[in-house]
Amino acid sequence: MKIGRILPVLLAAAGLALGQAAADGPKPIPPDQFAKLHAMIRVQPEEQRFWQIPWKLTVTDAREEAARDGKPIFVWAGAGGAPIGVC
Repeated sequence: MKIGRILPVLLAAAGLALGQAAADGPKPIPPDQFAKLHAMIRVQPEEQRFWQIPWKLTVTDAREEAARDGKPIFVWAGAGGAPIGVC
């Protein structure tokens, strides 16, 4: 047989196999592995160092503390609001 005749048959078989796998859906996580996987996907404290900074949520609070301590103010803002706000 020529490859031109075999290739469509192979592609059709592969498509059926993939379609069946997709129809079955993902397998559930076994209960004994859930806690380990959950801990792995959570953001770890050392991954987000800005969480360790005692941010001020208002400019007024930041200005008062900066004036009291003689330090400058760092303003961090972005589209949609500050990164420490609700998302």
